[in-house]
Amino acid sequence: MRARCSNLCNKLMPLIGGVIALTILSGMQSAMAQSRPFNIPDLSSYNCASVNAATAAGVRHMGQVINGRYHEWHEIYAEVGGSRRLACISLIVPEARQMSVGEARAFLKDASNVGAPEANATSNNERPQAFQQNITEPQNVKPMPLKRAIKPTPLPGANEKPANRIEIPPIPAIKSFKKAGFSPPNENDHSATAPLEALFSFMESDKSPVTVGVEDRAVVSNTLTYPWNTIGYLVATFPSGNSFRCSGTLVSAYVVLTAGHCIHDNSEGGFLNAAFFFPGRYQSPPGSNTVSPYSNSDLAFVKTTQTWTEISGEDSYAATEYRYDFAAVQFDTPFTYTGTFIPVVFQDTTNTVTSAGYPASVNGQSVQTQYFDEGATTSSSSSLQNSAVREFAIDASGGNSGGPFFATDQFTAQRRLVGILSYGDGVNDEAGGPWYSSFNQSLVSDWMSYTPEGAVSSTEGLRVAAVFSSDQLTSQSFLRFYNAGSAAGTVDVTLANYVSGEVLGTWTSSTIDPGAELQFYIKDIENGADQPFAIPAFYSVSIRSTFSGYFQHVLWRPADGTLTNLSTCDSTTTSDTRTVIGAHSSLLDNGYPSTLIVHNTGVDPVNIQFTMYDARNGNRLGTFTSGTIGANGQKLLNVSDAEESVFPPFNPASNMYHYVIKADSQFSGYIQLLVDNQAAGVITDMTAVCTLTASG
Repeated sequence: MRARCSNLCNKLMPLIGGVIALTILSGMQSAMAQSRPFNIPDLSSYNCASVNAATAAGVRHMGQVINGRYHEWHEIYAEVGGSRRLACISLIVPEARQMSVGEARAFLKDASNVGAPEANATSNNERPQAFQQNITEPQNVKPMPLKRAIKPTPLPGANEKPANRIEIPPIPAIKSFKKAGFSPPNENDHSATAPLEALFSFMESDKSPVTVGVEDRAVVSNTLTYPWNTIGYLVATFPSGNSFRCSGTLVSAYVVLTAGHCIHDNSEGGFLNAAFFFPGRYQSPPGSNTVSPYSNSDLAFVKTTQTWTEISGEDSYAATEYRYDFAAVQFDTPFTYTGTFIPVVFQDTTNTVTSAGYPASVNGQSVQTQYFDEGATTSSSSSLQNSAVREFAIDASGGNSGGPFFATDQFTAQRRLVGILSYGDGVNDEAGGPWYSSFNQSLVSDWMSYTPEGAVSSTEGLRVAAVFSSDQLTSQSFLRFYNAGSAAGTVDVTLANYVSGEVLGTWTSSTIDPGAELQFYIKDIENGADQPFAIPAFYSVSIRSTFSGYFQHVLWRPADGTLTNLSTCDSTTTSDTRTVIGAHSSLLDNGYPSTLIVHNTGVDPVNIQFTMYDARNGNRLGTFTSGTIGANGQKLLNVSDAEESVFPPFNPASNMYHYVIKADSQFSGYIQLLVDNQAAGVITDMTAVCTLTASG
């Protein structure tokens, strides 16, 4: 075998001393990796059949949009050995069934995956300049004043109904922005009739924001990481011509949850006429120019409760009335920069929450960036909870209305939405609002599950963010597709504008043979789309394939010759540890040699057999072996050396640049594919792929 280990081995051998070395190398992923801490709860007692009233330790009712689809479920806990453990997940939507332990584990992982392209940046300053957009929005926007709460004396007792209306679920009120002839999905349409217009003749408001308590809010240093990237700045323009700013939370690609008074105010003419939503807006540093990385104003519906439309417009209400002060803003075009969203928990009993949003003023300074605060329940909160309202020792001011209350699960570190901030009390340092509960669950679930007609066909499938267009001359995207099935197939790639979500066009690949892996340049995909379009700087992409397999997004920088693996998507990356795609043949040794690292995590030595395939057509080329690898040991195998070991020995054809390599032997451990970017002196981990599922 040829001794080709010198360059890469010299770089890697000082690091390779066990699992730590591979952890370091695995960390050489793109700075745009999508990940965050998440712990799967203890499933050692998981057994749906064994759950009974004697051992039950609580049920948690959850709702979340996962991979573009609304899911609702019960998590049932049991008391085992003095500790609380998850005993069963009972799915309600999209189908009613109980999950096996394997399904539950995979489901919880999917529920935790959040895809923000800039998730690993430590501050907003590290965000690529090319992603920043100039946003046109209304001028002279005023902060929506916080409402005030009138507390009853004495407060309602634990068994006392605070109002007759609490006995029935709230009735929805809807304003549709659809074209004439479109019927809203809910027959209880109490919408206003004001036309959709751009009303920018602004009047000074006589309302002033209220700030509660002693100021201890802190600025969010990076609004582009989860969960801060789902929290946004909402601008609403009313029929009066006045525009106000609130906060809200993106709970699906199409839906923002906020306060009812942010979208309906009888003193301003009723339902809003226009709205802009800017998740992740920031100033860097605070006080400087505002950056809005994402935006949407393509309204479909705004929805609140009928009761709120009847009483809105006052400055103060009985605290129990705020159970009606919740709303949804639904869009026709999606936000595509993230794949899954923070879940809602109904009837949560947490005693400490975090509040986040966009106050207009902090410490007397006008701000446009996101702040957060944490606080415990107030003395009033326990009795108000019976009215689907809760209060916390939280600082807030005008502009915070509609922002979320969220809590962190102590067992999984999963963040969850529990309520909405809508009123404040400056004397008692209190801020509160509607609590997600059985009272509003049906309505909130219905709002969260909204998807525009026809949207599924254009954005279904694997979804990928931050694909560089051909206009990005310094960085060029290549998309790779591996067909792991037994029949030839094709791939459809739908390109959408990265900021607005507008679908631009769809490209269909040439036939990809079983076992083959083909690579396509983004410019060729643009040119082959089914319709011409203006090329943006970046795309969000949805991929539908007729076969099962893997997908990779690879970025090449011509200036320094580096390849980067940007394979991040809204599905979990594959757990297949036996297959690598895109391994470079010796034709690319002058600049980009590939090396396999094989790690044996077992207790016995192994000698692993591999099969090499021609990536162009899936043809089997032959086999080679790793040689003996000791227990908990590892070995570097140069792909160029493997060519000479394959039986019969061969040299690659003039255009045989890539191989697919599979481990035929069963062993404990995994294989990793590295590329040495020799000109730049950088080693890139090219192992990660996303899973493609056949969609017909």
